[in-house]
Amino acid sequence: MWLPARSRSLLALAALALPACGGGGGGGGSSAMPPPPVAQCSTGTCYVRISGNNANSGEDPAHALRTIAMATQIAGNGYRIIVGPGVYREEVNTARSGPAPSALTFTADVSGAQTGDTRGPVVIDVTGVEGAAGFNLANAPGSVIEGFTITGASDSGIIIKSHSDDFVIRNCIVHDNPGNGLVVQDSDSVLLFNNLVYGNGKFGIDITGVTSGSPNSRVINNTVYGNTIRGVTVGSDQVASPAPFVRNNILQNNEGDSNFKIFTVPPDSTPRSDVNYQGDHNLVFPAATYAPPTIQRPHDVNADAQFADAATGDFHLVSGSPAINAGDSLNNFPDLKALLRAGNTTGTGNPDGGALDIGYHYQS
Repeated sequence: MWLPARSRSLLALAALALPACGGGGGGGGSSAMPPPPVAQCSTGTCYVRISGNNANSGEDPAHALRTIAMATQIAGNGYRIIVGPGVYREEVNTARSGPAPSALTFTADVSGAQTGDTRGPVVIDVTGVEGAAGFNLANAPGSVIEGFTITGASDSGIIIKSHSDDFVIRNCIVHDNPGNGLVVQDSDSVLLFNNLVYGNGKFGIDITGVTSGSPNSRVINNTVYGNTIRGVTVGSDQVASPAPFVRNNILQNNEGDSNFKIFTVPPDSTPRSDVNYQGDHNLVFPAATYAPPTIQRPHDVNADAQFADAATGDFHLVSGSPAINAGDSLNNFPDLKALLRAGNTTGTGNPDGGALDIGYHYQS
């Protein structure tokens, strides 16, 4: 019997959580097998590892869970979910009985330092799962997704929606999803910071809405390359998402009608998405791919960013790239500035020590 993708994933989750059935005992009477530990993460931190088991408590690396989905199901408000290196073939969503938790932090422990694993990427790969997203989170304000690589999603690599206000997505690599890269829907004051979004089959980054829109978005130091429907889109022809802050992004070789589009409809009775737009120091190439052209700003760079090898997914900047030392100082965002200083764009291993470079900074 065919089941929708989400139903299949929930059935698989339940199966992983069920205790195994024991065989019959010997002649002196019978005793029930003790139940396995119940996942609880009562410390407020859940550990997930490829070597884990969903019958574990999840409270430390030695008793890690196997799936991010299980950790999300049992997490409470303010929980941290720390995920060790490996490939996780699952959609992570907030579909559960009762209200969704808020202020969750999903951390990809690529160093392995927190989970005790060998260093490596933390990948969510949902290739072939119909209708799936990597992360599909609703009603999750104040939450954070950091450091994951996401691929294969027919919906979106990451989609957050339904007043997931003040959400942060940072240091993620979202590539080769048949659907969208990053989607923000009906959520206020979301920060998209230092993400690499490339080769997706629909939108690269889409700031949108079906009811309230997604006002006050902040899109900072992302590299958005080679997506099929634009690089960055703000608003729609139905609902506005005004007051976007867009700085230090590389928007290059995205297809469709433009690399960067801010909708200036619906009509005057509804705020336009370009109202209170704060954008500058973005590299947009080819140059004439702004919609409308009036969103181009004086410190924007309109030249090829000169990547090491975009065809193989290497988006380090070569020596002499026009994106080097061309970014906004971000003096009003000292924490973000410090994070960029710890990373690099050129592949030399040296941190970004001068004027900030435009685009995605690889983490050490």
